[in-house]
Amino acid sequence: MTFKSKPFDFAGIRYLAAAALGSILVIASASAGAAGADPHQEQMNARIQAMHDKLKITPAEEPLWSKMVQVMRDDAKTMDALIQARLDRSKSMNAVEDLESYSKITQARADGARKLIPVFSALYASMSPEQKKLADTMFRNSDKQQAVQARQPKQ
Repeated sequence: MTFKSKPFDFAGIRYLAAAALGSILVIASASAGAAGADPHQEQMNARIQAMHDKLKITPAEEPLWSKMVQVMRDDAKTMDALIQARLDRSKSMNAVEDLESYSKITQARADGARKLIPVFSALYASMSPEQKKLADTMFRNSDKQQAVQARQPKQ
């Protein structure tokens, strides 16, 4: 089975998930925001707004957009908790526990993508041809960017 037969491909779902989850790597800075606004939440809000603007979401599409954003936010909370637990235990975990923790995070990402597919599919189906082209391009470019970043040596 291939995802290319769908109106969008898996790279697009990864882009949406990355938009919602990409900022979770800054959890340490989120704890610093306890006195004021949560920088993690602000960053996520900015990414969601940027996606909204790039996709030119119309007032008629707002209910579908809101459902998608809620799934993204719920997924981000799950990921935040898993990553924070991993960070909290990072110095005391043995190799097996580390692998199990990584597996839980990987599974949560896959589960998040599965939950996102139906709500994004509904939104995508409601989009104009121009919006669909914007979404397709945005996802395609994100996939290429992720591939380039994955090939760059870690410093």
